[in-house]
Amino acid sequence: MAQVDIRARDAATYLGVQASAIGTAPTFTRAFPVVGSFDVSGIEQAHLANMDESVNLYDHRQPVLGLKAGRVKFDYYCKAVGGVTGRLDASGATATHPLGIALNAMFGSENAAVGSLVVAAGSTATIINVSVGTGANFPAGTIIAVEVTAGNYELTRVITRATDALTLRPILSAPPGDGLRVVNSYTYAPTENNAQSLGVRRALAGGATDIAAYEWQMLGCIGKAKLTMQRNELMKWTFDLECATWTGPTAAGYSIAAATESTTAPFAVTGSTLTLFQLSSDLTRTAYALKSVETELDFGMGYSEELGGTEGKTTAFRSKGGRPFGKATVRFRADRVIDDTNWTNQNDHTLFCAATAGATTAQRWAGFDMPSAEIVGKPKMIEDGEQLWTELALESKTDTTTTGTATDRSRSPVRFFLI
Repeated sequence: MAQVDIRARDAATYLGVQASAIGTAPTFTRAFPVVGSFDVSGIEQAHLANMDESVNLYDHRQPVLGLKAGRVKFDYYCKAVGGVTGRLDASGATATHPLGIALNAMFGSENAAVGSLVVAAGSTATIINVSVGTGANFPAGTIIAVEVTAGNYELTRVITRATDALTLRPILSAPPGDGLRVVNSYTYAPTENNAQSLGVRRALAGGATDIAAYEWQMLGCIGKAKLTMQRNELMKWTFDLECATWTGPTAAGYSIAAATESTTAPFAVTGSTLTLFQLSSDLTRTAYALKSVETELDFGMGYSEELGGTEGKTTAFRSKGGRPFGKATVRFRADRVIDDTNWTNQNDHTLFCAATAGATTAQRWAGFDMPSAEIVGKPKMIEDGEQLWTELALESKTDTTTTGTATDRSRSPVRFFLI
């Protein structure tokens, strides 16, 4: 035994997508979770009771070690990729980024491609034409930012594409001008089949004695995630993951050299945040003030279990129903119409929220799109700070606004995007 003093929050973290082999370490990328949020206390190994017969009442036998398993948790701020000006304009370029690694592993897909420019001829507020040959960069279900007038952007989703013509919803406030920008996004949507999982490494750096032996690796991580948008706070993901196997604490040689992340600062949920909450049948955009939004996603992942494999597991796969995939808890000022009309009539709603930062050519966005959702349970009237608020729960449904060839992305019940 040897006690040492170690600072728990000085650390280097690494993430990697495991394509299918849950016991094989992937290529790792340095990541920067929220300080103090990382928790490996949930990793465990089964103790199998040895119940051999004995003539003595208290003759407890040494248990036998069984399979490794456990949980790992961490939070991650939403940040735009590539720094302040690294967005996916017509001249942009895609890049690997740590949050995208985690989301890609969980959702099962990432759509990222360069943007384009508006061709005004034939473009309307509903359908826009983009530069010849670039339409394929915007498959149905992709979230984009369209420059409607110089320096002024509106977020929307592509519901169908015909060559270089994109049909949009919600529709724009006006037809965009010729040569204005169409900024693409990193869009994450759940695939119905997914064998990917997440690899995680963690190396502590806050101590002088024996610090190199405080390193962990968790492989085959699957689980749930929560996206939180709270007034005057930073927008963040919370990952609560089950791991297939682990090692540590041990000396594994992971680098603890200083590093930085090639992203913007985290998105703040401030007065510039976009919140659209409206009937799914509405084509135009309706801003609706919200106090908070919390969206929980159940990725429905499990393991194929066997007597051999990696700790009794072979692969990760989308094994559970996942109905609903997403649940959102929304709070806003008292609104009885939501109760006695929208909920009573069981109307379908769209919830589209995004935090924004910067302006003109440096403007960036992070948000989510729940294109079709139902109010579940009677809306609640809650007192908060001596004011009455309405709080309701939404459950996501398959997107039926998209048309054309059906894909996982086009019919996705929830999409997260970074622009």
